[in-house]
Amino acid sequence: MSLRRRHLLAALPVPAWPLSALASRPDVDTRLRAVVQDPDAPLMGLSVRLQVGARAVYAAQFGWQQWQRTALHRDTRFRIASVSKLAVALVMARLHAAGKLDLDADLAPWIPGGLQHPAHPDVPITARLLLNHQTGLRDPEQPRQPSTAALRAAIANPAHWHANRPGTRFSYCNFAFGVLATAMEAACNQRFDRLMQHWLFTPLGIHPYYDPCAVSPAQRSPLATLYRQVDRQWVAQADEPGPTGAACPLRAQGEQRPGDNGTVFGPQGGLRISLPELGQIAQLLTQRGRWKGHDLIPEPLFDSLLQASWTQTPGDAADTMGGIFQSWGVGLQRFTDQRTAQGGDRLHSQGGWQAWGHLGEAYGLLSGLIFQPQRAGQPGWALMYALNGTSQSLEHAAGRHSSFSHWEERILEVLLDTLPEKLPRTLA
Repeated sequence: MSLRRRHLLAALPVPAWPLSALASRPDVDTRLRAVVQDPDAPLMGLSVRLQVGARAVYAAQFGWQQWQRTALHRDTRFRIASVSKLAVALVMARLHAAGKLDLDADLAPWIPGGLQHPAHPDVPITARLLLNHQTGLRDPEQPRQPSTAALRAAIANPAHWHANRPGTRFSYCNFAFGVLATAMEAACNQRFDRLMQHWLFTPLGIHPYYDPCAVSPAQRSPLATLYRQVDRQWVAQADEPGPTGAACPLRAQGEQRPGDNGTVFGPQGGLRISLPELGQIAQLLTQRGRWKGHDLIPEPLFDSLLQASWTQTPGDAADTMGGIFQSWGVGLQRFTDQRTAQGGDRLHSQGGWQAWGHLGEAYGLLSGLIFQPQRAGQPGWALMYALNGTSQSLEHAAGRHSSFSHWEERILEVLLDTLPEKLPRTLA
């Protein structure tokens, strides 16, 4: 699609989906509250947001930000887990468009000690391969490395690489995003959290953060604690209130230079963000990279992010994480409406919904941002959810028609049932 065509699409009238669209759906709150208060498998709390075009047509919060102390509210921030990776992909696209760091350039010059597959040193490791989980990198015990020396050692360790030639196998890797963050820092000569603010968050008018210890107590107070239930008791796992309860990734780093070790910020999952702030990112996605009349990401580049870099096929040795991954774009998941023997990526029990986005899971949190971009005559849509505490392990919380947890299946079904009809539903 040409840039001229893009601007024509932006100028087309978009149906006005009124905010009152939910007035006739009083069951939405009831259905979601029933998920949170399920007597057999309760949740600590749940926040959801549904957008059509630039409008939030539904947003609600249920349960606790801190157990029996503070209720979830509109501006509660969550450590959003792997949804953080989607923000990194968008910034990487902007750096590519600005000529700062090419998606297909060899990243070895930007990484302390270099970057190459021990068994395939002739294949350049690029940002695109890192975003697509196709480098062959495996996760070390912890994606966050304590020092530059530790980062070098982790990259050089043959045990942290699959045998496959880069570009030939999909294998999800959190550590890949710490490596990419390091290259982004070096290319921009800017600390990772600051470059994310500069290239994405400030243009969108939001101020999420990665290091809870680097913000004021007032900024930290809306941060949700993440919980798991152990022996029927809620036990905090991350982001407890107060300066001593939160991880402080920079406190021991001294004067670390950009490009020394980007893993310290947790780029793979450490973004603390509220759902209204995440909604701004979602709006950029549904508007195909366009924001307030400007292309933050040029349309041909944005469209390329949506194209399949990998799709599961029979006999494929890909790591599908229990069937939830069936197809990948560039830095984001493609939900293909597949129901498989393992479960699959189906978004609704009745099928019929395809989309793009990213999911997150860590420390008892489950999260998702799922979207469809606008098309001629149709606005885009996005749904977001974050739940900050689960009462069952995921192994015992399997869904019925997919590889999602049973909580997520119910949440997704409610939100998709709530969307107006005749919105985009396919990957075409």
